[in-house]
Amino acid sequence: MRAPPPLRLIRAVSFTQRLAGWFRQPPPDLHHGLWLRPCRAVHTLGLRDAICVAFVDSEGRVLRVIPALKPWRFAACLRADSVVELRLGALDDEQGGIARLQAAIRHGIPPIAQPG
Repeated sequence: MRAPPPLRLIRAVSFTQRLAGWFRQPPPDLHHGLWLRPCRAVHTLGLRDAICVAFVDSEGRVLRVIPALKPWRFAACLRADSVVELRLGALDDEQGGIARLQAAIRHGIPPIAQPG
């Protein structure tokens, strides 16, 4: 079986980008995610389909995954620093699972500046 392509995370950093989420443009495929940072809670108001949601701490660790957050719902994780919204099924084992998401997050978090 061939490995899936790397997960590409699109950053949503402004309030408006984070509020809209995938409302204006749904996730294009299983290989893209929307990274909302900073963010501790999400909603699916106005969405037609369920999405996969992963809550991530400031170190890039996945704290909680909701594999199918249905439309018109809210979800939160107070320990989270950011949230990744993905198309349903993007974190299934055959797509590389959580390890694929963690690799994309590690690639996207800027390194901590060293003193000196």
